[in-house]
Amino acid sequence: MGIQIAISIDGSEDFLVFKAGKDWKAFDFYQKSVVSYLANIKNMDDFRQRGRELMRVQLPDARYEKWRLSHLQEVEYDYLIEKEIQDGFVSVEPKILKGTVTEIQSKLQKCRSTAEILFALKTLLDEGYFEISRSEGKSFLTFFSQTLFGTHRKTVLYHAYTELLKKGFPSYFSEQ
Repeated sequence: MGIQIAISIDGSEDFLVFKAGKDWKAFDFYQKSVVSYLANIKNMDDFRQRGRELMRVQLPDARYEKWRLSHLQEVEYDYLIEKEIQDGFVSVEPKILKGTVTEIQSKLQKCRSTAEILFALKTLLDEGYFEISRSEGKSFLTFFSQTLFGTHRKTVLYHAYTELLKKGFPSYFSEQ
């Protein structure tokens, strides 16, 4: 009889199957080691450093690699949710002055990267598609992250926006 472990990578669900005995015991040891290594992270920078260290380790079994990636995404998601709660990170549908959410979403889905989506949103803002205040930037980007990527990735556009700001991207929202 096998043992199944549910995993989720980028929102796609799957199962890993292990045989009872040595196969399971070796994985169980690895799993407990990783969980222990990540148990006392202090902040997101610490998590990212430890995550990079874990990802550098070559593993003898693809199932371990899949579980590791799934677990790192889960820990990152939990950490971001906790941070969002502390920061008051919420999604609010912007007041749309031109077109519909579906039309805007279809335009954005044609973009090939988060940077392209951000430039397209900036263009739509400049063309008067939305009525938002400069302080609503986080909730605006959160709304479009959720509509494009799903609830589990609702911070994608905001984090991409903050990274692009560091590289000279024009700021069109006040920073909170």
